[in-house]
Amino acid sequence: MNTLVKIYLTVTLLFDLACDLFFIGVAISGAAAGKDIYILAAALLTFFLLTAVTAAALFRAFKNKEGHLVRNSLLMEACIFFTCMSVSFLAFDNLTACLFFLFIGAVLIVVTVYVIRRKPRADLFPKPVSARPYTFTYKGKWEWDGAAAEYMRLRGITDHAALTDEENDKIYDYTATPFSYLFYWLADSGFLSEEFYTDFETDNFAGKMKARKMTPVEVLAALDYYFGSEYLLPGVIPFVRSYYDTEDRITGRTYYLTDYLAAAGNPEGRYYCIDFSYEILDRLIPVIEERYAAWNKELDSSDTDWYDDREPVSEKVRSSLFDASLSVYKGGRRRNGFLDTNAGTYLTECMKDLDSLPDEQIRQLERLFDGDYGTEETPEATSIAEFHPDTLYLMEPQNPGDIVYVVSGSASFEPEHGISFTVRNGLVIDWGYAYDFDDPYSEKCKARYEALSSMKMK
Repeated sequence: MNTLVKIYLTVTLLFDLACDLFFIGVAISGAAAGKDIYILAAALLTFFLLTAVTAAALFRAFKNKEGHLVRNSLLMEACIFFTCMSVSFLAFDNLTACLFFLFIGAVLIVVTVYVIRRKPRADLFPKPVSARPYTFTYKGKWEWDGAAAEYMRLRGITDHAALTDEENDKIYDYTATPFSYLFYWLADSGFLSEEFYTDFETDNFAGKMKARKMTPVEVLAALDYYFGSEYLLPGVIPFVRSYYDTEDRITGRTYYLTDYLAAAGNPEGRYYCIDFSYEILDRLIPVIEERYAAWNKELDSSDTDWYDDREPVSEKVRSSLFDASLSVYKGGRRRNGFLDTNAGTYLTECMKDLDSLPDEQIRQLERLFDGDYGTEETPEATSIAEFHPDTLYLMEPQNPGDIVYVVSGSASFEPEHGISFTVRNGLVIDWGYAYDFDDPYSEKCKARYEALSSMKMK
Protein backbone atom coordinates (compact mmCIF):
# COMPACT_ATOMS: atom_id res chain seq x y z
CA MET A 1 0.00 0.00 0.00
CA ASN A 2 1.37 3.38 -0.96
CA THR A 3 2.34 5.33 2.15
CA LEU A 4 1.43 8.58 0.43
CA VAL A 5 -2.15 7.36 0.04
CA LYS A 6 -2.37 6.65 3.77
CA ILE A 7 -0.93 10.09 4.59
CA TYR A 8 -3.37 11.78 2.21
CA LEU A 9 -6.38 9.97 3.72
CA THR A 10 -5.24 10.70 7.29
CA VAL A 11 -4.88 14.42 6.53
CA THR A 12 -8.27 14.39 4.78
CA LEU A 13 -9.88 12.73 7.81
CA LEU A 14 -8.49 15.46 10.11
CA PHE A 15 -9.77 18.12 7.70
CA ASP A 16 -13.23 16.49 7.68
CA LEU A 17 -13.32 16.47 11.48
CA ALA A 18 -12.48 20.17 11.47
CA CYS A 19 -15.32 20.75 8.98
CA ASP A 20 -17.67 18.83 11.26
CA LEU A 21 -16.84 21.14 14.18
CA PHE A 22 -17.27 24.21 11.97
CA PHE A 23 -20.70 23.16 10.76
CA ILE A 24 -21.82 22.25 14.23
CA GLY A 25 -21.16 25.90 15.02
CA VAL A 26 -23.07 26.96 11.88
CA ALA A 27 -26.03 24.78 12.89
CA ILE A 28 -26.08 26.23 16.41
CA SER A 29 -25.95 29.80 15.13
CA GLY A 30 -28.61 29.04 12.54
CA ALA A 31 -30.89 27.56 15.18
CA ALA A 32 -30.36 30.63 17.39
CA ALA A 33 -31.35 32.83 14.46
CA GLY A 34 -34.60 30.89 14.06
CA LYS A 35 -33.67 28.93 10.91
CA ASP A 36 -35.33 25.60 10.07
CA ILE A 37 -33.81 23.13 12.53
CA TYR A 38 -34.60 20.08 10.36
CA ILE A 39 -32.76 21.49 7.34
CA LEU A 40 -29.80 22.41 9.55
CA ALA A 41 -29.75 18.89 10.99
CA ALA A 42 -29.82 17.40 7.47
CA ALA A 43 -26.87 19.59 6.44
CA LEU A 44 -24.93 18.62 9.54
CA LEU A 45 -25.63 14.91 9.01
CA THR A 46 -24.45 15.19 5.42
CA PHE A 47 -21.14 16.65 6.53
CA PHE A 48 -20.68 13.77 8.94
CA LEU A 49 -20.92 11.51 5.87
CA LEU A 50 -17.71 13.13 4.62
CA THR A 51 -15.94 11.84 7.68
CA ALA A 52 -17.46 8.38 7.26
CA VAL A 53 -16.33 8.11 3.63
CA THR A 54 -12.77 9.11 4.49
CA ALA A 55 -12.66 6.76 7.48
CA ALA A 56 -13.86 3.86 5.32
CA ALA A 57 -11.22 4.63 2.67
CA LEU A 58 -8.50 4.81 5.30
CA PHE A 59 -9.62 1.48 6.77
CA ARG A 60 -9.40 -0.14 3.32
CA ALA A 61 -5.97 1.41 2.84
CA PHE A 62 -4.60 -0.20 5.99
CA LYS A 63 -6.17 -3.51 4.92
CA ASN A 64 -4.13 -3.25 1.67
CA LYS A 65 -7.21 -2.97 -0.52
CA GLU A 66 -6.03 -0.03 -2.49
CA GLY A 67 -8.16 -0.13 -5.65
CA HIS A 68 -8.98 3.47 -6.59
CA LEU A 69 -9.27 4.82 -3.06
CA VAL A 70 -8.10 8.37 -3.74
CA ARG A 71 -10.20 8.79 -6.87
CA ASN A 72 -13.35 7.27 -5.41
CA SER A 73 -13.13 9.03 -2.06
CA LEU A 74 -12.53 12.41 -3.73
CA LEU A 75 -15.55 11.95 -6.00
CA MET A 76 -17.85 10.86 -3.18
CA GLU A 77 -16.72 13.64 -0.88
CA ALA A 78 -17.22 16.22 -3.63
CA CYS A 79 -20.78 14.93 -4.14
CA ILE A 80 -21.52 15.15 -0.41
CA PHE A 81 -19.91 18.58 -0.04
CA PHE A 82 -21.84 20.29 -2.83
CA THR A 83 -25.11 18.61 -1.86
CA CYS A 84 -24.84 19.63 1.77
CA MET A 85 -23.78 23.17 0.82
CA SER A 86 -26.99 23.36 -1.19
CA VAL A 87 -29.01 22.26 1.86
CA SER A 88 -27.15 24.76 4.05
CA PHE A 89 -27.94 27.71 1.78
CA LEU A 90 -31.56 26.56 1.66
CA ALA A 91 -31.64 26.78 5.46
CA PHE A 92 -30.43 30.39 5.22
CA ASP A 93 -32.99 31.23 2.50
CA ASN A 94 -30.43 31.79 -0.28
CA LEU A 95 -32.21 30.02 -3.13
CA THR A 96 -29.76 31.05 -5.88
CA ALA A 97 -26.73 29.63 -4.10
CA CYS A 98 -28.80 26.58 -3.14
CA LEU A 99 -29.65 25.78 -6.77
CA PHE A 100 -26.06 26.44 -7.91
CA PHE A 101 -24.57 23.95 -5.46
CA LEU A 102 -27.42 21.49 -6.07
CA PHE A 103 -26.71 21.49 -9.82
CA ILE A 104 -22.99 20.84 -9.33
CA GLY A 105 -23.78 18.13 -6.77
CA ALA A 106 -26.18 16.38 -9.16
CA VAL A 107 -23.61 16.38 -11.97
CA LEU A 108 -20.96 14.98 -9.64
CA ILE A 109 -23.31 12.24 -8.44
CA VAL A 110 -23.92 11.10 -12.04
CA VAL A 111 -20.19 11.16 -12.81
CA THR A 112 -19.33 9.29 -9.60
CA VAL A 113 -21.88 6.52 -10.21
CA TYR A 114 -20.61 6.09 -13.78
CA VAL A 115 -16.90 6.03 -12.84
CA ILE A 116 -17.25 3.67 -9.87
CA ARG A 117 -19.57 1.22 -11.61
CA ARG A 118 -17.73 1.26 -14.95
CA LYS A 119 -15.54 -1.75 -15.63
CA PRO A 120 -11.97 -1.08 -16.81
CA ARG A 121 -11.69 -1.49 -20.57
CA ALA A 122 -9.44 -4.52 -20.25
CA ASP A 123 -12.02 -6.27 -18.06
CA LEU A 124 -14.64 -6.19 -20.80
CA PHE A 125 -12.86 -9.05 -22.53
CA PRO A 126 -11.58 -12.45 -21.39
CA LYS A 127 -8.27 -11.91 -19.67
CA PRO A 128 -5.26 -13.70 -21.18
CA VAL A 129 -2.94 -15.66 -18.93
CA SER A 130 -0.05 -13.46 -19.90
CA ALA A 131 0.20 -9.93 -18.73
CA ARG A 132 1.83 -8.86 -21.91
CA PRO A 133 -0.40 -8.10 -24.91
CA TYR A 134 -0.30 -10.79 -27.57
CA THR A 135 1.62 -9.42 -30.54
CA PHE A 136 3.46 -10.88 -33.49
CA THR A 137 5.67 -9.35 -36.17
CA TYR A 138 7.64 -10.79 -39.08
CA LYS A 139 10.31 -8.50 -40.53
CA GLY A 140 12.70 -9.69 -43.19
CA LYS A 141 15.48 -7.43 -41.92
CA TRP A 142 15.30 -9.16 -38.53
CA GLU A 143 15.86 -12.52 -40.22
CA TRP A 144 18.40 -11.37 -42.81
CA ASP A 145 21.59 -12.11 -40.85
CA GLY A 146 20.52 -15.69 -40.17
CA ALA A 147 19.42 -16.28 -43.76
CA ALA A 148 22.60 -14.68 -45.13
CA ALA A 149 24.84 -16.79 -42.88
CA GLU A 150 23.09 -19.98 -44.02
CA TYR A 151 23.24 -18.92 -47.70
CA MET A 152 26.94 -18.09 -47.48
CA ARG A 153 27.72 -21.35 -45.66
CA LEU A 154 26.02 -23.42 -48.33
CA ARG A 155 27.88 -21.58 -51.12
CA GLY A 156 31.24 -21.23 -49.45
CA ILE A 157 31.08 -17.42 -49.36
CA THR A 158 33.04 -15.83 -46.52
CA ASP A 159 32.54 -12.12 -47.14
CA HIS A 160 29.22 -10.27 -47.24
CA ALA A 161 30.76 -7.87 -49.76
CA ALA A 162 30.96 -10.74 -52.24
CA LEU A 163 27.17 -11.04 -52.39
CA THR A 164 25.59 -9.62 -55.53
CA ASP A 165 22.41 -7.54 -55.55
CA GLU A 166 20.54 -10.53 -56.95
CA GLU A 167 21.82 -12.71 -54.10
CA ASN A 168 20.82 -10.13 -51.52
CA ASP A 169 17.30 -10.10 -52.98
CA LYS A 170 17.25 -13.89 -52.93
CA ILE A 171 18.30 -13.91 -49.29
CA TYR A 172 15.40 -11.58 -48.47
CA ASP A 173 13.09 -14.10 -50.15
CA TYR A 174 14.63 -16.81 -48.00
CA THR A 175 13.88 -14.79 -44.84
CA ALA A 176 10.21 -15.11 -45.77
CA THR A 177 10.18 -18.80 -46.65
CA PRO A 178 9.70 -20.34 -43.16
CA PHE A 179 6.86 -17.97 -42.27
CA SER A 180 5.28 -18.11 -45.73
CA TYR A 181 3.54 -21.45 -45.13
CA LEU A 182 1.90 -20.24 -41.95
CA PHE A 183 1.02 -17.00 -43.74
CA TYR A 184 -0.77 -18.96 -46.44
CA TRP A 185 -2.72 -20.94 -43.84
CA LEU A 186 -3.76 -17.73 -42.07
CA ALA A 187 -5.05 -16.26 -45.32
CA ASP A 188 -6.73 -19.46 -46.45
CA SER A 189 -8.42 -19.90 -43.06
CA GLY A 190 -9.87 -16.39 -43.04
CA PHE A 191 -7.70 -15.06 -40.20
CA LEU A 192 -6.50 -11.90 -41.95
CA SER A 193 -7.94 -8.70 -40.51
CA GLU A 194 -10.07 -6.06 -42.18
CA GLU A 195 -7.04 -3.77 -42.08
CA PHE A 196 -5.11 -6.13 -44.35
CA TYR A 197 -7.91 -6.22 -46.92
CA THR A 198 -8.34 -2.44 -46.70
CA ASP A 199 -4.65 -1.65 -47.08
CA PHE A 200 -4.20 -3.99 -50.03
CA GLU A 201 -7.70 -3.95 -51.49
CA THR A 202 -6.61 -3.24 -55.07
CA ASP A 203 -3.82 -5.84 -54.96
CA ASN A 204 -6.07 -8.73 -53.86
CA PHE A 205 -3.05 -10.47 -52.39
CA ALA A 206 -5.12 -12.89 -50.32
CA GLY A 207 -7.24 -13.92 -53.30
CA LYS A 208 -4.24 -14.42 -55.57
CA MET A 209 -2.41 -16.40 -52.91
CA LYS A 210 -5.37 -18.69 -52.21
CA ALA A 211 -5.84 -19.20 -55.96
CA ARG A 212 -2.09 -20.01 -56.15
CA LYS A 213 -1.50 -17.24 -58.65
CA MET A 214 1.09 -15.75 -56.25
CA THR A 215 3.19 -17.64 -53.75
CA PRO A 216 3.09 -16.41 -50.14
CA VAL A 217 6.78 -15.52 -50.50
CA GLU A 218 5.93 -13.24 -53.43
CA VAL A 219 3.16 -11.62 -51.41
CA LEU A 220 5.48 -11.02 -48.44
CA ALA A 221 8.02 -9.51 -50.84
CA ALA A 222 5.29 -7.17 -52.11
CA LEU A 223 4.60 -6.25 -48.47
CA ASP A 224 8.27 -5.24 -48.18
CA TYR A 225 8.93 -8.33 -46.07
CA TYR A 226 6.73 -7.14 -43.22
CA PHE A 227 3.70 -8.70 -41.59
CA GLY A 228 2.39 -7.60 -38.19
CA SER A 229 -0.37 -8.36 -35.72
CA GLU A 230 -2.52 -5.57 -37.13
CA TYR A 231 -3.08 -7.79 -40.17
CA LEU A 232 -4.50 -10.64 -38.06
CA LEU A 233 -7.82 -11.15 -36.32
CA PRO A 234 -7.24 -10.75 -32.56
CA GLY A 235 -8.48 -14.24 -31.74
CA VAL A 236 -5.72 -16.01 -33.68
CA ILE A 237 -2.79 -13.88 -32.49
CA PRO A 238 -2.23 -15.88 -29.25
CA PHE A 239 -2.03 -19.08 -31.31
CA VAL A 240 0.50 -17.56 -33.72
CA ARG A 241 2.59 -16.31 -30.84
CA SER A 242 2.44 -19.65 -29.05
CA TYR A 243 2.97 -21.84 -32.12
CA TYR A 244 5.32 -19.81 -34.31
CA ASP A 245 7.03 -17.34 -32.03
CA THR A 246 7.66 -19.08 -28.68
CA GLU A 247 10.57 -21.45 -28.16
CA ASP A 248 10.16 -24.44 -25.93
CA ARG A 249 12.69 -24.22 -23.11
CA ILE A 250 13.60 -27.88 -23.35
CA THR A 251 13.97 -28.44 -27.11
CA GLY A 252 14.98 -24.85 -27.89
CA ARG A 253 12.60 -24.91 -30.87
CA THR A 254 9.19 -23.50 -31.60
CA TYR A 255 6.47 -26.02 -32.39
CA TYR A 256 6.19 -24.54 -35.85
CA LEU A 257 9.91 -24.99 -36.48
CA THR A 258 9.65 -28.68 -35.67
CA ASP A 259 6.67 -29.11 -37.99
CA TYR A 260 8.22 -26.99 -40.76
CA LEU A 261 11.50 -28.89 -40.77
CA ALA A 262 9.65 -32.21 -40.75
CA ALA A 263 7.63 -31.14 -43.79
CA ALA A 264 10.58 -29.54 -45.63
CA GLY A 265 13.01 -32.37 -44.86
CA ASN A 266 15.71 -30.10 -43.41
CA PRO A 267 18.22 -30.78 -46.24
CA GLU A 268 21.83 -30.00 -45.27
CA GLY A 269 20.65 -28.45 -42.03
CA ARG A 270 18.78 -25.73 -43.89
CA TYR A 271 16.11 -23.55 -42.34
CA TYR A 272 15.91 -20.51 -44.58
CA CYS A 273 17.43 -21.64 -47.85
CA ILE A 274 14.66 -23.98 -48.94
CA ASP A 275 12.76 -22.80 -51.99
CA PHE A 276 9.03 -22.45 -51.45
CA SER A 277 7.03 -25.35 -52.87
CA TYR A 278 3.38 -26.30 -52.86
CA GLU A 279 4.38 -29.88 -52.08
CA ILE A 280 5.77 -28.74 -48.73
CA LEU A 281 2.71 -26.52 -48.27
CA ASP A 282 0.32 -29.42 -48.83
CA ARG A 283 2.22 -31.50 -46.26
CA LEU A 284 2.38 -28.72 -43.70
CA ILE A 285 -1.15 -27.27 -43.86
CA PRO A 286 -2.86 -30.36 -42.31
CA VAL A 287 -0.29 -30.33 -39.50
CA ILE A 288 -0.99 -26.65 -38.78
CA GLU A 289 -4.71 -27.42 -38.78
CA GLU A 290 -4.15 -30.16 -36.19
CA ARG A 291 -2.04 -27.84 -34.05
CA TYR A 292 -4.68 -25.13 -34.17
CA ALA A 293 -7.48 -27.56 -33.35
CA ALA A 294 -5.51 -28.92 -30.37
CA TRP A 295 -4.71 -25.40 -29.16
CA ASN A 296 -8.34 -24.36 -29.54
CA LYS A 297 -9.51 -27.45 -27.69
CA GLU A 298 -7.06 -26.76 -24.89
CA LEU A 299 -8.37 -23.24 -24.50
CA ASP A 300 -11.96 -24.47 -24.75
CA SER A 301 -14.07 -21.88 -26.52
CA SER A 302 -16.38 -21.72 -23.50
CA ASP A 303 -13.52 -21.12 -21.07
CA THR A 304 -13.58 -17.39 -20.63
CA ASP A 305 -13.44 -17.39 -16.85
CA TRP A 306 -10.28 -16.11 -15.22
CA TYR A 307 -9.40 -15.48 -11.63
CA ASP A 308 -9.40 -11.80 -10.70
CA ASP A 309 -5.75 -11.05 -9.89
CA ARG A 310 -6.41 -7.53 -8.61
CA GLU A 311 -7.58 -8.42 -5.09
CA PRO A 312 -5.04 -10.05 -2.77
CA VAL A 313 -5.96 -13.43 -1.31
CA SER A 314 -4.57 -12.60 2.10
CA GLU A 315 -2.13 -10.43 3.99
CA LYS A 316 1.43 -10.68 2.71
CA VAL A 317 3.24 -13.91 3.52
CA ARG A 318 6.90 -14.37 4.37
CA SER A 319 9.17 -16.62 2.31
CA SER A 320 12.10 -17.99 4.28
CA LEU A 321 13.78 -19.10 1.05
CA PHE A 322 14.01 -15.54 -0.28
CA ASP A 323 13.66 -13.70 3.03
CA ALA A 324 10.95 -11.58 1.40
CA SER A 325 7.30 -10.66 1.95
CA LEU A 326 5.04 -11.71 -0.92
CA SER A 327 1.66 -10.35 -1.95
CA VAL A 328 -0.65 -13.24 -2.78
CA TYR A 329 -3.14 -13.37 -5.66
CA LYS A 330 -5.14 -15.94 -7.56
CA GLY A 331 -3.96 -16.33 -11.14
CA GLY A 332 -4.75 -18.05 -14.40
CA ARG A 333 -7.89 -19.91 -15.45
CA ARG A 334 -10.75 -20.81 -13.17
CA ARG A 335 -11.51 -24.40 -14.07
CA ASN A 336 -13.57 -25.62 -11.13
CA GLY A 337 -13.38 -22.73 -8.69
CA PHE A 338 -11.00 -24.56 -6.34
CA LEU A 339 -9.27 -21.36 -5.26
CA ASP A 340 -12.55 -19.65 -4.42
CA THR A 341 -13.05 -21.98 -1.46
CA ASN A 342 -9.60 -23.40 -0.68
CA ALA A 343 -7.19 -20.51 -1.18
CA GLY A 344 -6.12 -20.31 2.47
CA THR A 345 -5.18 -23.97 2.87
CA TYR A 346 -3.67 -24.10 -0.60
CA LEU A 347 -1.54 -21.02 0.13
CA THR A 348 -0.03 -22.80 3.12
CA GLU A 349 0.87 -25.79 0.93
CA CYS A 350 2.34 -23.56 -1.78
CA MET A 351 4.50 -21.64 0.70
CA LYS A 352 5.74 -24.90 2.22
CA ASP A 353 6.63 -26.14 -1.26
CA LEU A 354 8.35 -22.87 -2.21
CA ASP A 355 10.45 -22.67 0.94
CA SER A 356 11.58 -26.27 0.50
CA LEU A 357 12.54 -26.07 -3.19
CA PRO A 358 15.40 -28.52 -3.74
CA ASP A 359 18.86 -27.11 -4.39
CA GLU A 360 18.92 -28.61 -7.87
CA GLN A 361 15.84 -26.55 -8.79
CA ILE A 362 17.55 -23.38 -7.55
CA ARG A 363 20.62 -24.29 -9.60
CA GLN A 364 18.36 -24.94 -12.61
CA LEU A 365 16.88 -21.47 -12.22
CA GLU A 366 20.34 -19.96 -12.08
CA ARG A 367 21.34 -21.84 -15.23
CA LEU A 368 18.27 -20.49 -17.00
CA PHE A 369 19.04 -16.95 -15.83
CA ASP A 370 22.68 -17.34 -16.82
CA GLY A 371 21.74 -18.61 -20.27
CA ASP A 372 19.99 -15.36 -21.11
CA TYR A 373 21.77 -12.81 -18.95
CA GLY A 374 25.05 -14.25 -17.70
CA THR A 375 28.63 -13.51 -18.69
CA GLU A 376 31.83 -15.40 -18.05
CA GLU A 377 33.25 -12.42 -16.21
CA THR A 378 30.39 -12.07 -13.72
CA PRO A 379 28.62 -15.42 -13.23
CA GLU A 380 27.45 -14.31 -9.79
CA ALA A 381 25.32 -11.59 -11.42
CA THR A 382 22.59 -14.11 -12.25
CA SER A 383 22.55 -15.95 -8.93
CA ILE A 384 19.23 -16.45 -7.17
CA ALA A 385 20.33 -13.81 -4.66
CA GLU A 386 19.84 -11.18 -7.41
CA PHE A 387 16.16 -12.09 -7.74
CA HIS A 388 13.84 -10.22 -5.38
CA PRO A 389 10.32 -11.69 -5.44
CA ASP A 390 7.33 -9.66 -4.29
CA THR A 391 4.31 -11.57 -5.59
CA LEU A 392 2.97 -15.13 -5.41
CA TYR A 393 0.22 -16.26 -7.78
CA LEU A 394 -1.77 -19.32 -6.73
CA MET A 395 -2.65 -21.39 -9.81
CA GLU A 396 -5.65 -23.69 -9.66
CA PRO A 397 -4.50 -27.34 -9.54
CA GLN A 398 -5.89 -29.48 -12.34
CA ASN A 399 -4.95 -32.80 -10.74
CA PRO A 400 -5.67 -33.85 -7.14
CA GLY A 401 -2.69 -33.18 -4.92
CA ASP A 402 -0.98 -30.80 -7.36
CA ILE A 403 0.72 -27.71 -5.94
CA VAL A 404 1.20 -25.08 -8.65
CA TYR A 405 2.18 -21.44 -8.27
CA VAL A 406 4.09 -18.58 -9.89
CA VAL A 407 6.66 -16.38 -8.15
CA SER A 408 7.29 -12.91 -9.61
CA GLY A 409 9.49 -9.97 -8.77
CA SER A 410 12.37 -7.74 -9.75
CA ALA A 411 15.84 -8.88 -10.74
CA SER A 412 19.05 -6.89 -10.96
CA PHE A 413 19.97 -8.70 -14.19
CA GLU A 414 16.56 -7.87 -15.75
CA PRO A 415 15.74 -4.43 -14.34
CA GLU A 416 13.24 -3.53 -17.06
CA HIS A 417 10.87 -6.49 -16.91
CA GLY A 418 11.71 -8.47 -13.80
CA ILE A 419 11.44 -12.25 -13.59
CA SER A 420 8.83 -14.89 -12.79
CA PHE A 421 9.01 -18.65 -12.57
CA THR A 422 6.36 -21.36 -12.37
CA VAL A 423 6.59 -24.34 -10.01
CA ARG A 424 4.56 -27.53 -10.12
CA ASN A 425 5.08 -30.03 -7.32
CA GLY A 426 8.58 -28.82 -6.55
CA LEU A 427 9.73 -28.62 -10.19
CA VAL A 428 10.40 -25.38 -12.02
CA ILE A 429 8.50 -25.84 -15.29
CA ASP A 430 8.65 -22.35 -16.79
CA TRP A 431 10.07 -18.86 -16.36
CA GLY A 432 9.83 -15.50 -18.05
CA TYR A 433 9.16 -11.84 -17.37
CA ALA A 434 7.58 -10.79 -14.08
CA TYR A 435 3.78 -11.02 -13.88
CA ASP A 436 3.86 -12.78 -17.26
CA PHE A 437 3.19 -16.50 -17.12
CA ASP A 438 1.71 -19.20 -19.30
CA ASP A 439 -0.92 -21.70 -18.24
CA PRO A 440 0.97 -24.36 -16.23
CA TYR A 441 -1.34 -26.96 -17.78
CA SER A 442 -0.75 -25.94 -21.37
CA GLU A 443 0.41 -28.76 -23.63
CA LYS A 444 4.01 -27.54 -23.56
CA CYS A 445 4.09 -27.15 -19.78
CA LYS A 446 2.51 -30.57 -19.27
CA ALA A 447 5.06 -32.15 -21.60
CA ARG A 448 7.87 -30.34 -19.81
CA TYR A 449 6.61 -31.44 -16.39
CA GLU A 450 6.47 -35.07 -17.54
CA ALA A 451 10.00 -34.86 -18.91
CA LEU A 452 11.35 -33.21 -15.75
CA SER A 453 9.56 -35.78 -13.55
CA SER A 454 11.07 -38.60 -15.58
CA MET A 455 14.55 -37.07 -15.31
CA LYS A 456 14.13 -36.67 -11.57
CA MET A 457 13.28 -40.38 -11.18
CA LYS A 458 16.45 -41.54 -12.95
